[in-house]
Amino acid sequence: MNGGWKVKMLQRFTMAAMVLLLLLLAACSGGGGGAGGSDAQGEPNATQSPKNEPEPSNEPKSVTLKMIMWTNPPTVEVVNKINERFMQKYPHIKIEMTDVPSNNYNALQDTRLAAKDVDLMANNAIAGRPQPWADGYQKPRLIEWIEAGTLTELTGQPVLQRYNPQAVEDACTYNGKVYCVPTGAVPFTGVFYNKDIFAQYGLSVPKTWAELEQIAETLKNNNQLVMTLAGKDGWPIALPSEAIVGSLFPDMVETNRKLWTGEMKFTDPEAKLYWERLQKLMHMFEPNWQGIDYNTVVARFASGAVAMLPDGVWQAPSILKTNPSINMGYFPLPASDDPANNESLQGKYDLSWFIPSSSPNKEEALLWLEFFSEEQNYIEYADATGFIPVQDVQVSNAFVNTEIMPQMGKFKLAQETLWMTPRDAGKYAGFTPDHIAPKGEIQTVDEMAQLSQQDWDAAIANLKK
Repeated sequence: MNGGWKVKMLQRFTMAAMVLLLLLLAACSGGGGGAGGSDAQGEPNATQSPKNEPEPSNEPKSVTLKMIMWTNPPTVEVVNKINERFMQKYPHIKIEMTDVPSNNYNALQDTRLAAKDVDLMANNAIAGRPQPWADGYQKPRLIEWIEAGTLTELTGQPVLQRYNPQAVEDACTYNGKVYCVPTGAVPFTGVFYNKDIFAQYGLSVPKTWAELEQIAETLKNNNQLVMTLAGKDGWPIALPSEAIVGSLFPDMVETNRKLWTGEMKFTDPEAKLYWERLQKLMHMFEPNWQGIDYNTVVARFASGAVAMLPDGVWQAPSILKTNPSINMGYFPLPASDDPANNESLQGKYDLSWFIPSSSPNKEEALLWLEFFSEEQNYIEYADATGFIPVQDVQVSNAFVNTEIMPQMGKFKLAQETLWMTPRDAGKYAGFTPDHIAPKGEIQTVDEMAQLSQQDWDAAIANLKK
């Protein structure tokens, strides 16, 4: 009996010791303070958040979205308005927008891309897609960037569903993949004309080159300035130049192919006609047009000082802002003797939005594209810029609705979108408007055509070496 009693006592003592040990361990772990309590050192237990430390925040991280574009006052103004509303809706995102004159824009793009310092980038739509007969052509910058992986692919992004599929295909698709969001079609081979001046002299919209020449003669005989152009800026001469090429050569791709294969020469009579009519058109411009800048031509036309202004439809908002009561129209510049070749407005898909692959804020850039593309914002943008909408919306711009939209059924891409020049070609190669007098230094059409063909032949020959 005594031995059993001792064993039982030893067991009880061992159990008591184990319970005491467990209680001590629980106290050391902080559990003795109960739910939400603390131990003697004042440390919080496992179920309590640390004192003096902030709760995790659900606020989004602040982001600066950097955007670049070229300067066109109505376009910059409306994009800034859209940006302000975007920042109000998404206060954690700040937008830094930089715009520079168009002749400085390539340099800005190169600088910002090299520095990986841009999230949204405006550019013209994709142009100059490869052709089998143009091996060795001068690739446009956008295609070089796409092939180098510089631009983010946007294929399948929901924002694209807001835009007309044909516009997405023509403007933003390369090798079956989408790289941008288009914002509008832009005819630029037409002529703004003052309807009141035309009515004053009994003039009708010209359908052929001969009719245009007759209008110019009538206006000159009545001491009315015929046309103006911003010769000081250089590039605007390309607009009527593209009109002439497109009228004389309705199948631009086929004409380009024939020049590459040698089936056609710039010295052929039909090619020389381009420079002949360009030179005659320049003599229709007002005196000293080479010294007029791009902002000034708006005032010249809007005031009624000149009867016509060859320019892109993007100038319409500036003209109407300068003179809201002007009675104006817009017709395709008719460079051909065949009226059927003069019916189409030519142009391009203009400003399109790209996201560089190096952007650290792609998610926010896509969010901005969605916001920009919402119907109300997009209509405001289209109205302000004068672009022809590439969403299925009705704009409120009366000039676009009455003067441009009825002509868009025959809209076609212009030379600058389709043309391919051999790599490293000389400055005279192609249908170039910059060198023929009175714009440039070459006085005669024959010399201009010969120089163009020489530079073209030399470039083709270099490709074959």
